[in-house]
Amino acid sequence: MNNMNTPSPKTPVDAVSQAVTDMAARFAALGVMPTPGQTVADIGQDSGLVGFALIRHVADASCITVRPAAAHDGARELSAQIGVQDRVTLRPLDDAALDFEADSLDVVLVDESAERRSDAQFAAVLENLRRAIRPGGVLYISSSSRVDDELASMRSLLIAAGFDDVSQAPSGSFVLRRFALSSV
Repeated sequence: MNNMNTPSPKTPVDAVSQAVTDMAARFAALGVMPTPGQTVADIGQDSGLVGFALIRHVADASCITVRPAAAHDGARELSAQIGVQDRVTLRPLDDAALDFEADSLDVVLVDESAERRSDAQFAAVLENLRRAIRPGGVLYISSSSRVDDELASMRSLLIAAGFDDVSQAPSGSFVLRRFALSSV
C-alpha cells in the first residue's frame, strides 16, 4: 500500500507504534486480521509494516515478507523496532519466493503494483496464491489503479484464478476470501 504514510526504520518509536496501531485497526475493520498461530504473507507492501502490524498483537502469528532484497535491511530494522523480528521471514521478490506450499497461508497482502508485470504473469501469481491460501483465508490486494477498465481486468483475473468471493473496497483495493470447498 504504497500510498500510505509508512514509517521508515528511522522513524521515532512512538510514531511507528501509532502507525502500527492505526494500520491494524484499518485492516481489522476490513476483516483482514490473523488469529493466533496463523501465517501472514506480505508481498511488496512498502517496508513490511503492514504485515508486521497485523502480527504484532496476535500470539504466535508469523509473517513472510517478500520484497526486493535491497529492502531487507530496512525491513529487518523495522520488524525489530516493532518487536516482531523473531516471527518474520524475509524472502526476495522473485518467482521462486512466490511458490508457497499448498494451504500454508492464512492472510495474504499483495501490493498489485509491486507484483504486476503482465496479465498472464499476474494470473499465474494469483493461481499460486489461491492454492497457498488455506480455506477460510483472506487475500487483500492493494491497487493504485482507479481506472475502471483496469479494475475490471483485475477482477476478471481474480475470478479466473478461482477466488470464491471478490469484493472491492471503495479505495479500489480488493478483499478476497477463499471458502472451503463444500463436499457433495
